[in-house]
Amino acid sequence: MTATPKRATRTNKTGTTGKPRKGVVKENPSDPEIEERRRLVASLILARRSVTQIARSLGVDRSTIHRDLKAIRGEWQQERLESFERHLDEELARLAMLEATLMPLALGTNGNRPDPRVVDRLLRIIEQRARWLGFDKPHRIEVTGAGGGPVEVEQVDRTDLLMEIERLSERLAATRRDEVPTEPT
Repeated sequence: MTATPKRATRTNKTGTTGKPRKGVVKENPSDPEIEERRRLVASLILARRSVTQIARSLGVDRSTIHRDLKAIRGEWQQERLESFERHLDEELARLAMLEATLMPLALGTNGNRPDPRVVDRLLRIIEQRARWLGFDKPHRIEVTGAGGGPVEVEQVDRTDLLMEIERLSERLAATRRDEVPTEPT
């Protein structure tokens, strides 16, 4: 026996509800029927079926499939994030274990001299952990003008720029001529 779906009601600005909208059904995402439909939608999407094809085959409206896809993609994204975080935690734990094992050798404890190869390996482990945690991101540097204010930028026309380059070239050439010792006549 299936439960009769409840109709969604409209809410106005004051918070009171109006008449139920025709054809709009509020779904309970934990309903086993919806969960089963979403599993089917997910498998059909992965099989490269269109939303229209899926809606026809399941006997539901396209908007229902779009809602299901939004929920499915949200679940997939959450699973990806959780999987990534689990993987990152595992890798960080491995690095910590390696670091703990190598640290006494790098420091030269127990009467042993420090091994430069172990020190190098330990530094690589520390750098790797910094990259995974995002500590190695570049720092942002802001350039400021006089008095800490913004840098003033002047837009110059290409023709004006070429004329300025020519003027500076002539000035440089004149300066060089003046520096060259003249021969006595």
